[in-house]
Amino acid sequence: MPASHVVRISPKAGVKAGILVETLACVLNGYERLGFEAGRTAMILGAGAVGLLWNQMLKHSPSTYLVQSEPVAYRRQIATELGADLVVDPSSESVAARVREVLPEGVDFIVDASGDPRAVEEGIALVRKAGTFMIFGVCPQESEIRINPHEIYQREMRVIASKMPPRKLNQAARLLESGKIDYERIVTTVRGLDDVADAIRMFTEGRDRNVKIVIDPRL
Repeated sequence: MPASHVVRISPKAGVKAGILVETLACVLNGYERLGFEAGRTAMILGAGAVGLLWNQMLKHSPSTYLVQSEPVAYRRQIATELGADLVVDPSSESVAARVREVLPEGVDFIVDASGDPRAVEEGIALVRKAGTFMIFGVCPQESEIRINPHEIYQREMRVIASKMPPRKLNQAARLLESGKIDYERIVTTVRGLDDVADAIRMFTEGRDRNVKIVIDPRL
């Protein structure tokens, strides 16, 4: 890899911040494409590492009301603590019904960070007139959803997408160094190379207690 492709990050930020640089770079690109306007409402589908980074970007924009959906209780708790005004469990309640209770006209900006086609389909139906829906999570390649093009026309809504950008890694590193992103709440576990098997087990079986797990070869 050429030296020009290496991004430095302060040792003070540590491995927890470093591991999120690439992910945050993707979110920064999506945020710019989203065209979010301060004073608008927002919703994030999913509260994994990506969803929680989106949480902090949109909460501090600032949004007037931020909704987040997530089936895992531990991650819902973090989403709330990071600033979501309403966090919904899609496995036990109707996301649409809860959102319409507080935002009867729908949401201005919705970002899918779940990669779940069902969430995408449900989320598009919640976009407010002239609002925007962003496909950011990676759905399976063979996925299909049903939409009503006449509804999209009537509501004059945008459906856009975003993926890994060029030239955002340095910006992401500087943002993480600044302390504006609470990476400590997102990277919940750090293990050494000797603990790889345990880390994989925690990732597959301990989703109720972890968000992102990092292997640090220096440990």
